[in-house]
Amino acid sequence: MTKSSGRLPADGMPPAARSVLSWTTPLQALALFARGATFRTAGPTALVVGTVLSLVNQLHVVLDGAATWATWARVVVNFAVPY
Repeated sequence: MTKSSGRLPADGMPPAARSVLSWTTPLQALALFARGATFRTAGPTALVVGTVLSLVNQLHVVLDGAATWATWARVVVNFAVPY
């Protein structure tokens, strides 16, 4: 093992930042999503955010019994927000 000098590599990024999955083109983003990399990080956030948004925006419609297919489509979209 070599001792670290405390300086950043030539690209200016710390080693931990280089290991993070990222994308620069839509095709790369789709590939990350398809292999589950996006789901592992955004999934828990989607559950929380989608639930809160659905409760705030659609709960009264659902409780009144006036929910239509459009209401449920909005609920699904709420869960897609973090993606």
